[in-house]
Amino acid sequence: MGVLYYLNGKVSEEEPKVSSQDRGYNFGDGIYEVIRCYDGKFFALDDHVERLFKSASLIDMNLPYSKEEIRKIITDFYKQSNNPEAAVYVQITRGATSRSHTYSRDLKPIFFMFSKPMEDKPIEFYERGFKAVTAHDGRWDICQAKTVSLLYNVLAKQKAKDAGCREALFIRGNGEVTEGGSSNLFIVRDGILKSRPADNRILSGITRKHVIELAGKNKIPYRNEIFYKEDLMAASEVFITGTTSEVTPIVEIDGKKVGTGKTGEITDKLIHAYHDMTRNL
Repeated sequence: MGVLYYLNGKVSEEEPKVSSQDRGYNFGDGIYEVIRCYDGKFFALDDHVERLFKSASLIDMNLPYSKEEIRKIITDFYKQSNNPEAAVYVQITRGATSRSHTYSRDLKPIFFMFSKPMEDKPIEFYERGFKAVTAHDGRWDICQAKTVSLLYNVLAKQKAKDAGCREALFIRGNGEVTEGGSSNLFIVRDGILKSRPADNRILSGITRKHVIELAGKNKIPYRNEIFYKEDLMAASEVFITGTTSEVTPIVEIDGKKVGTGKTGEITDKLIHAYHDMTRNL
């Protein structure tokens, strides 16, 4: 099956319409998750549901569902899609009401989903490496909430696309490196794998969490610490992680080769470990 849609309990192959007064449309007032399915099985569904509720709490949104109900709604919808290899996009906005910056906590949220088929790319796709550019990180201060307010990310991703690159890597005014436009970021320097702590400057990625666990299982030294642009540009290996990007090596940044310009040993080990984990659920 192709793309299947869900809107407030109704499932259809026809794209549904929402009110022009939806606060998601007017204010970007909503939260979302993207969940990957491999061979008919969800990867890390519980992690995604936990983060969905965390995001709702961070933006003062009341969800009229329990975590168990959300899991069942998502699972039942996915089963109807008949897409073994798929990505399920889940979006909940605060609701529809006359346009006003303030809101009522009694609003009924709008629950929207779609499931689309995903090509299961061969592992070689993730080994070849991609280019990236750096971009100023001028986003707000609660990046740990996965909200639909993504304008700054959109502009950064467009900068990368225009430069023929896979990703834009955010750098704050003081030189701190945070994450990618739609991914988390890891570097390897002096044989040590590093990623920024999951504070309010980055989204605590589900894939990031599992890659850190895989590093431990594979006895790869890891540090959870802030690093800077000079560390990024001097790294021997760089890769990004995400639900759909999985573990993707970056071999060039701002026109400068990363390390040897090829996928590094640690990155390659984690690519294979992640591939084995997700294809054997």
